[in-house]
Amino acid sequence: MILFLFGRPGAGKNVVGKKLAESLGTIYFDCDDCYTESDRFAIRTNSFTDKESGLFLERVIQTLREMCPEENLLIASQSLFKEKYRKRLKEEFYDNICLVYLDVPTSITLNRVGLRSMETEHFYGLEQYMQEINEYEDVKTCDLRVENIGSVDETVRIIKQKFKIAFRKIG
Repeated sequence: MILFLFGRPGAGKNVVGKKLAESLGTIYFDCDDCYTESDRFAIRTNSFTDKESGLFLERVIQTLREMCPEENLLIASQSLFKEKYRKRLKEEFYDNICLVYLDVPTSITLNRVGLRSMETEHFYGLEQYMQEINEYEDVKTCDLRVENIGSVDETVRIIKQKFKIAFRKIG
């Protein structure tokens, strides 16, 4: 089973994903690791095409298949800013994936991305964030929707509780 966290940049996918995996004694995978250097350059220069994005998603799918046999639990994350990418994951993994949308107000995510871009040399900065805000499609395809406006521990607790109720997979 793949517990896949998604949301806009700054939604807390990495922080929550790592903490969730730790609490469940499983692996966390940041799907951004599937970006090539040329992908990262294209993202930084706002020239990342839909075709390149589709190829990236196929690399993500292949990596998830390799990392997660059905009997194991894997925590993964990525923005999935287009509805067709969410649908593609559901088609590919069907009952073996739970898409969890981390719903965070834009003002909070903007602040987080701004802080991150000042603290690190992350490939995704404010300019890319602002572009994605305009392109982020309404979330229709998700299994769980969780507001990530409290502490990381609280968000992890809520995800575990909702996941247990919905899928009866974890204790």
